[in-house]
Amino acid sequence: DDYVVKPFFARELAARVLAVERRRSLTEDTTLRIGPLEIDLAAREVTVDGRPVDLTAKEFALLAFLAARPGHTFSRAELLRAVWQSSPDWQQSSTVTEHIHRLRTKIEPDPGHPQMLKTVRGAGYRLDLPSPGTCDAGTEDAGTEDAQPLGAGAVIHVEGRIVAADAAAVHISGAGGEVDLLGKDVLDLVAAVSKAGAAERLEATAAGRSPRSQMMTLQRLDGNEVLVEVCASTVTWEGQRAGRVELHVSPDPSARLRHLVTGVHSELSDAVIVTDLHFHVRSWNGAAERLYGWTEQEALGRHLLDVFDWEDDELSTGTRNLEITGRWHAQGRQRTRDGSLVDVNSSMTMMRDETGDAIGVVSVNRPVLPPLDQSDGPVGPDDGDLRRGLDAQEFEVHYQPVMALVDGSLINVEALVRWRHPVRGLLRPDAFIETAERSGLIIELGAFVLDTASRQVAAWRASGANIGLSLNVSAAELADPELVERIIVTIDAAGLEPHALWLEVTETSLVRDVDQAAAMLHRLADLGISIAIDDFGTGWASLTYLSKFPIHALKIDRIFVTGIDENANDRAIARSIVELGAELGLTVVAEGIETVAQCEAVQALGCRIGQGYLFGQPTPADAVPLHLAPRLETTDRASSAHPGSRGPHPVALAEPGATELATRLAAVAPTGQVRSGEGPGQRSASAARGAAATGSRLSLAVAEASEAGVLAKPAGGEPVEHEWVSGMLRGLLRVRTSEGAVELLQQTVRRLGGRLVLASENDTDALPLDVSLGEGPPMLATAEPFSVARMQLERTLPRLVEDARQAINLLRQAERLTEETNQDLLTGLANRRVLDRALPRIDDGVIVMIDLDHFKAVNDGSGHAAGDAVLARFGRLLANEVRTSDTTCRVGGEEFVIVLSGMDVPTAVELVDRIRASWTLVAPQPITFSAGIAAASSRGGT
Repeated sequence: DDYVVKPFFARELAARVLAVERRRSLTEDTTLRIGPLEIDLAAREVTVDGRPVDLTAKEFALLAFLAARPGHTFSRAELLRAVWQSSPDWQQSSTVTEHIHRLRTKIEPDPGHPQMLKTVRGAGYRLDLPSPGTCDAGTEDAGTEDAQPLGAGAVIHVEGRIVAADAAAVHISGAGGEVDLLGKDVLDLVAAVSKAGAAERLEATAAGRSPRSQMMTLQRLDGNEVLVEVCASTVTWEGQRAGRVELHVSPDPSARLRHLVTGVHSELSDAVIVTDLHFHVRSWNGAAERLYGWTEQEALGRHLLDVFDWEDDELSTGTRNLEITGRWHAQGRQRTRDGSLVDVNSSMTMMRDETGDAIGVVSVNRPVLPPLDQSDGPVGPDDGDLRRGLDAQEFEVHYQPVMALVDGSLINVEALVRWRHPVRGLLRPDAFIETAERSGLIIELGAFVLDTASRQVAAWRASGANIGLSLNVSAAELADPELVERIIVTIDAAGLEPHALWLEVTETSLVRDVDQAAAMLHRLADLGISIAIDDFGTGWASLTYLSKFPIHALKIDRIFVTGIDENANDRAIARSIVELGAELGLTVVAEGIETVAQCEAVQALGCRIGQGYLFGQPTPADAVPLHLAPRLETTDRASSAHPGSRGPHPVALAEPGATELATRLAAVAPTGQVRSGEGPGQRSASAARGAAATGSRLSLAVAEASEAGVLAKPAGGEPVEHEWVSGMLRGLLRVRTSEGAVELLQQTVRRLGGRLVLASENDTDALPLDVSLGEGPPMLATAEPFSVARMQLERTLPRLVEDARQAINLLRQAERLTEETNQDLLTGLANRRVLDRALPRIDDGVIVMIDLDHFKAVNDGSGHAAGDAVLARFGRLLANEVRTSDTTCRVGGEEFVIVLSGMDVPTAVELVDRIRASWTLVAPQPITFSAGIAAASSRGGT
């Protein structure tokens, strides 16, 4: 029921398992105990020395926030943001001071001299905890006459029987006095989860060794459990050899993360280990058990070096790097429980809470597989064989269907390369991709797949099949600076619209060079191309990385789908990914569906798109089941037939910016209702007309939501919450201004029973969300406490605000795209679309085509940045030399076209000569240009 992706921060990990956490029992790990203070987060109750304390909602929230981060100092501004979700610009900082004062009067014995809730002068406030002492191993004399006084939380035992305990140990154990502990077996105070480790520590102490400190869970005499750090040493007690155990109650924040990362999917090969900042193991997954030979019960609480050790002193190096950068990667050799050595790729990442404070370390160790014995079977191709295969055109593209699970329609095809080898037969990618990547031929191979698949899918779309294309992009291709230009040129030549193209990248490829990959993907997304994360959940990316990229979809890896109909863990992991996608507004696709049971299980989790052998294996183009694809509208089919056309694309999978609100509609309305007379695959005529009239992808998306019945009104006729919510979402699809979206949001707040107040009024009951969205003075929504309206607002307002904000962003993007759709972004000139419109309209005039010579030499010798600078400079020169009434375009690469209306050829030659003279003054060597001139006449011909 848990899920982890590496490396990550604590905040990211919480986001990834948000859906899973919502299903967890609220009674687990929800009580904070700090000295006499006990905070029940689930019941929202506080006691001091067993005495109930009556706190307001904000007092409780403030105390819980500080108690979960003991010892950390927070300024008043930070507390306003964290507890009130506000800022000093909206709310007075004295609000925090007043609540701190109230808390002290309720939880401190002497509010005038607070012992827990401290003021840090000039900095803020903190909740103090006793600091655990140090653990210095050694031998000392603890005899009755000359023994040193016992330190806080110390017990002495002889052969495992307690012979002395100080007051702090008595308090920690929950005993009424020292007499309750004397004679007890030390192991009686240890919870079951830590008994194995405690028994080994007793043996180590009896043998005269002083093991490293260890985290353990103690079983108090009152039945509760407490986490402590245990340090052991050898002493003498009344002339006998004895053991001295120090107990330090741990405020370890990483302890609360343990439930989030335990039980990683059993098929993963990576050993995932979470430790506190002192490298005590807090979580140990199944792969770690298999790799190192320790069960999780045996490993929990131990020091990392007690369960595996580096052959070289790698950990000390890693510790220094962690302190400096927060991350560390290495390849080395580790010693397992039985003494054997294993080669691993290891990664350590510092986990931090929302304030940036370090709270733990996640260690991921991936075994390095030994090289295959080449004598056992056929070897992979060498570089020369692969080069020969490319030259001989032995590679071909197969297509695997991607299906809508609700109605079985074909909505996408994934292009997969195959090699028809003359000796070895038809080879799958795993037989040659590694060689292609190593040799650099992956770029050429990827260009072949892109060109072949783009032309094929464009032809299908031109024939009326409404399907998109998915392509895999390797790490090497993602690092190629020419990738964007190659994709643009290829799909333009093929006549494939950018919004019909999906590029699939793996998590691992993204993190090789995060900044370069992010820049590359943003350029592609700006063109309308969509990005999907392939094999999601098996790589190394985290939400911090993914937030840098314009991600539109997640593809659940097949290992999480294989046992989804039988294995509860597989099902829980898949569910968490589906719900994560819903939380982030992403499309989710399930890969590897092979049985009807798996398909039904995936649908039950809310996943609506899938692919796998159940629907079809990768096949040649002529075997793709095109009859299952929806049909393009006539206008869309016409636009698909022309290069550069950018008509609307109603395929749900290929509309990342348009479908989120429709998905929200499905989430808030009843499911399983279909309008009478319409099948699930039909769009109502009125919805289709409305979509065509507006040309809006959002309108098309909501039309498709309507066809599935997700907007149908429930029986009974009474207005309910989801009606107002879905009504607002419908309205957001129609608004044309930011002010209209804000008004619709505020109107929905009123319909839900709320009222609006100015943020400056400091209404403490108001929800801390600005419902003016920056379009006016900050406004907050409020309702009577404990009312139905309040519950509805608390449940729905955060997402409604986000939906309205998204609608405003889409409006602004539409305005920007309208400006940019006719412009070449690099030079500022018009693009091919403008040229396509201008050419049929020219009556009498001249067409000039210019091609920069030796441009490739600049690109190859000085890099693509230098090439882009040359193109931008030439574009500015043309803009200065050519009349504003004429059309000047960059049509691709280093080619430019000028349409000169009403101009004769001699005048055009003079213009070209002026351009050449001006370019000679500013052109870098060896760039020149060639020009061709053609006369266009209304009398016919050129």
